[in-house]
Formats: sequence, structure tokens, C-alpha cells
Amino acid sequence: MLGVGEQFMNEWYSLFRMIIWYAEERDRKKLGGPGTVVEMDCAETGRFRKGIHGHKSFIREDLMAIIERGSSRLVMELFDTLKDQDDWCRRFGPEKILEVTPLPTQWTTPGGALCTDGCKAYVKAAKAAGLEHHYVDHSRGEYSRKGKINGKMDVVHSNTVDGPWAHWKNWYRAKRGVRQTYLNQYVWEFVWRWNNKHECPFHLLLAELRQK
Repeated sequence: MLGVGEQFMNEWYSLFRMIIWYAEERDRKKLGGPGTVVEMDCAETGRFRKGIHGHKSFIREDLMAIIERGSSRLVMELFDTLKDQDDWCRRFGPEKILEVTPLPTQWTTPGGALCTDGCKAYVKAAKAAGLEHHYVDHSRGEYSRKGKINGKMDVVHSNTVDGPWAHWKNWYRAKRGVRQTYLNQYVWEFVWRWNNKHECPFHLLLAELRQK
């Protein structure tokens, strides 16, 4: 036994997340571009828990992700970090244009194509970001179809972005609860791990420490 206390490990892990947050924010680049395809989707994270006087309260946060086909580079953000108005509030349910527009306009390069599900809010979001929009209607059981993307035949689907969602939910569930104030740090850590999954995290962390 090394005799390392729980408090020390928590402080070290907190430092680790802060370094990752800085590195991911510094190195983050826009996705897509002419001739490329990106996929976008939203998901919920959280759980039911017993509230006051035995009533159930639903503690959850909504996430939005964009992934680039081919490179699998990922950008993921909480809805709350994308708001551009002080009185803006996330409404659970189908996404609004105001909610989905900031991420593609900030983190995609115009000229490419965007594949999504059938949510109507994505249509204007793609137009605002300068992207050619294609979608599949999950409500009708459509999950992929052939179509012209960027002027050539390709497959329209949003299955690529479903991969990070599955990994995120399993990774987040293993934490057995995360404080809401720290949730954004965990999101950035997951994105950093995903975008560097072919590298050794320990070696990358040492490289970041050498730069400090």
C-alpha cells in the first residue's frame, strides 16, 4: 500500500481535469469543411432521484455533440454553456433553434454537410452554419438511406455520433454521481480522452506539465 489518502487522490484528479480542460480548450479546432461530413445530436444525462417529501425530482443536463466523419474528432458541450442570453433557460423536450444553433456556428467550418435526425430545429441551425443539411427520420423507423452529400453518393445517417453517446453514458455512470458544478469539467475530460484515444493519457499529461 502506498498510503495515499482519498483527499489527496481527489485533489490530484481535480488538477488532472483542470489541465485537460486547458489543453482541450487550447487545442480545439473547428470540425468539417468543404467536402466533409459532420453529424450532430443531443442527449440527456442524469437520473431520477427521491426528492422532498418522497416526490421524485428529475436531475438532468442536456448535452450536444458534433463529430466529424473519418477523423472522429468530437466536440461536446452542455446546453447551459452555449447560451448567449442571461435569461436563457433550457426547456426539456424537443430542441429549439436557439438551443442548437450556437454549437455548429462556433465549431464547424462552412462548406461541408451536416447529418442529423429529423428534429426541425436542425434545419435552420445548418443554414446558419453554412452547412448542407441531410437528415433521417427516426420517428418513421428510418436510420440510414442513400443520398447525395457534397455532390456525391453517400449514406445519410447519424450513427457515428451515437458511438460517443454510448461511451459517455457508460463512463459517466461509472462515476456514481457528479456534482453539477463540476459536470462541465467531466465533459471536457471525456472529449479529451476521446480525441486522444490512440495516445497514452499519462504521456500526454506529462507533456502538458512540462509546458507549465
